[in-house]
Amino acid sequence: KVVEKRGTSSGHRKTPPDGVTCDPDSPPETRLSLPNWAQSYSFSGDLRPTLLSPRRTLPPRIRRPDYADHPGGVSDCEQRDRASNNSIRVYGPDELVGE
Repeated sequence: KVVEKRGTSSGHRKTPPDGVTCDPDSPPETRLSLPNWAQSYSFSGDLRPTLLSPRRTLPPRIRRPDYADHPGGVSDCEQRDRASNNSIRVYGPDELVGE
């Protein structure tokens, strides 16, 4: 079964406005079929989109980025950097290890 995702056009979207999802247990021909928005698109190469699969959960041992749980995908640490700096921040080796 293919399920249409409908939403408003306000705000940032990470999927096409009329993207589609399918059940992960769908047959391969369904999962690998073109989404509705791509049916009439003229592709220039061999790469093609497929249906979107449902969101998967990460095991607790994998560290999640700060934007993972934000509804808009906004990174709090990037917003803090943007508010306090007018230039691109260059991180040192001790800052790259972790927070």
